[in-house]
Amino acid sequence: MQQTSELQQMSEMRQTSEMRQTNDETVLQVAKLNKSFNTIQVLHDVSLDIYKNRTTTIYGKSGVGKSILLKCIIGITQADSGYIFYKDTDIRVKTVENRHLLHDFSYLFQESALFDSLTVFENISFPLYETLKLTDHDYIRDRVHELLGEVGLDNVNHKYPSELSGGMKKRVALARTLALQPRVMLCDEPTTGLDSITGKKIIELIHQTVKKKNITCVIISHNMNATLNVSDYVAFLDEGRLTFHGKPVEIFDLEQDSVQEFITTANLRKEDYSL
Repeated sequence: MQQTSELQQMSEMRQTSEMRQTNDETVLQVAKLNKSFNTIQVLHDVSLDIYKNRTTTIYGKSGVGKSILLKCIIGITQADSGYIFYKDTDIRVKTVENRHLLHDFSYLFQESALFDSLTVFENISFPLYETLKLTDHDYIRDRVHELLGEVGLDNVNHKYPSELSGGMKKRVALARTLALQPRVMLCDEPTTGLDSITGKKIIELIHQTVKKKNITCVIISHNMNATLNVSDYVAFLDEGRLTFHGKPVEIFDLEQDSVQEFITTANLRKEDYSL
């Protein structure tokens, strides 16, 4: 009871001090999260609210803890301390009920993480067979066809990942991610390995998909040029610490050198964004 009371107080403080202007509903709450590897602390007391059916993009240079944060949320990596609340339940605690709640999440890996020895069809159908334990082969065939259509691919069922371009691999990975009909989608550097044009197309596809399906989306990125205009909220990690969380337009008034370096590199202008 004491822990719950403390978390409620922290939530109220953050909502009044950081996000006074939002009426959006919090669906995922990270509180006081810490993670170290040996003597190196990667995350320092990270607290962040993720809002329902909104896209939040977390920026930061390589090695500041962005991917580790996502992996802690979905349970690939175990945080050392702190809380991750989803539907009023701390999903850091490993219980049968919590494993069921994690079925609401999907993870789009940075390098797509397709199985090299499986065809496109087999890659996308894999979670349908293995996670959902479906056995209706006709339904699975139709579902895979539907998912490929949603990501703009056709006639690739029998191709292997080695036969696909970088952009096509990302689309297949996105189709596989959508197969489980997630409510929360975590995207780890979705533009990695892509040229700027293809990267923007993938981000736009993700944006259109999550809006159409009412999916809460968290994107990890260092590519502000491709992602800022699809973000409802943005956050910055610097050396494992959360230094900002707010609306995209608000970053232009920040005096943090690391933030301004991102803005300058992307050649962005404040007048192109609004509250």
